[in-house]
Parts: sequence; structure tokens; C-alpha cells
Amino acid sequence: MKSVMFDYGHGGSDSGAVGHGKYEKNIVLELGRMTKEEIEKRYQVKVHETRTNDVYRSLSYRSNLANQKNVDYFVSFHNNAFNGKAEGFETFIHTPLSNSSKTNKMRNEVHNEIMKFLKKHGIKDRGKKKANFHVVRETRMSAILIEFLFIDNARENKLLSDKKFLRDLAIATATGIAKAMGLKAKSQPKPNPKPSKPSGTIYRVQVGAFKKKANATALEKKVKAKGFDAFVKLVGGLYKVQVGAYSVKANAEKQRDKVKKAGFDAFITTK
Repeated sequence: MKSVMFDYGHGGSDSGAVGHGKYEKNIVLELGRMTKEEIEKRYQVKVHETRTNDVYRSLSYRSNLANQKNVDYFVSFHNNAFNGKAEGFETFIHTPLSNSSKTNKMRNEVHNEIMKFLKKHGIKDRGKKKANFHVVRETRMSAILIEFLFIDNARENKLLSDKKFLRDLAIATATGIAKAMGLKAKSQPKPNPKPSKPSGTIYRVQVGAFKKKANATALEKKVKAKGFDAFVKLVGGLYKVQVGAYSVKANAEKQRDKVKKAGFDAFITTK
């Protein structure tokens, strides 16, 4: 199974970018953990994390951990900040990498999938960039650093504070990473079929009808011995041995099949 390291920027004494009462360290932790939940729910992948709570981790700790785990991909989550007016989304890979490199091709998948979602909210695409950041330089696997909007921009800060927006952004991020890594999708459980509505008709499961009550009683005992709640009912001059009455035909059919499997000649009647 493929694996990926999720790196949530800053933490502990290092708050990262700050804006409108929000801290980058908290937002990226929340978004990153949502992304972990979504990608592991949908795809066959193991997600490692450089931190799982508000704790400080050095840059070398982050890159060393990824190298020790020998993951297939490294994804660093961040928020931007500048002057309160700057806006948008951007991604980074290491400076010397060519546009034809595996890392850049993977970055394109992630960037494009996230922007597909962000465009719906009018977010500016600041582009696919390169930089000499430690975590994309010192990791031995393909690595990307993502700047999820500007925390000091009032409009983007409001979006980053919206739980639904964050969840949808996490899903888009998970989808992009899955495409970049070529992850296999998990088989999703089929939805339960809608239960049948009662029709007003009573469906009875019957195993025999006799003129003599003694014969019906004898069969009743045999059916009960197999664990079924059988009973004898006089209908139209015949003693009928029945094993349940149902308002939903599908339920009667299930019971009929069980009784048949037990060795009795069961059928459904509405009389």
C-alpha cells in the first residue's frame, strides 16, 4: 500500500501566519486532519503525520520523519499572509526540478483539482511555483508545499473559518493527492434498498392444509422442532399450518425460503 506524509505547518510556540484572530497552525491542522480522514476513507493509502496536535516540530524533524518512513509523497499544508489585500492559492515544489519531472506532474494534479473547487468561490490562482523551502528540498520523495489562501485577507479568512468550506476543500485536496499518487479507490458499500411499503394485503407462509386436525398438528410440531413459530388455523373447512403472516411481501418471501431450506414445502397465500 502506498503511503504519504501530511505535514501541518508550524505548531506550538510557532503560530505561523496570523489574521483576524486566526492562527495558521490551527487552520492547517484542522484542514490536514480532515484531508487525512477523507483520503483514507476513499482510497487505499496510509497517511503519516508530522504532528497531530498543537506542538512545535522543527523543519528537520519533519523532513527526517518523512525520509525514515520512506513515504511515496510529502504534502505540506500552509496558509499565506502578506498585507491583508493579497489573495489566492498557490503551490510549490523544489526550485531545480523541471516541468517534466515526476514531482511537477504530481503537483499539477493536486493544484488543478484544488483550483477546480476554489474557482467556484472566486479564488484567484496565483500559480504553480518553485522555491527552496526546506521541506521540499530535504525530503527524498516527491514533495509539494500548498498555500491554502491568505489568512489575513478578510474574505479568505472567513472561508477558512467555515467548516463546510474546509470539509469540501479537504475532499478536493484528497482527490488531487489520490490522482497524483495513482491511488486505488476503496469499494464503497452499496446503499440499503428502500424498504417495501405495506400494500394492505396479508401474506401468509403456509406448509400444509388438512381435513383432519391431527395431521395438521403433527406437521405443526415438526415445523416448530426446526425453530419456526408455526400454528394451525381453520380456514374454509381445512386446517392450515402457517409459519408467519406479513404485510410486506418481501418479508414473507424471506420466511418462505427459510422454511423451504429446512425441508418443508412452503408457499405464500393471501387467504
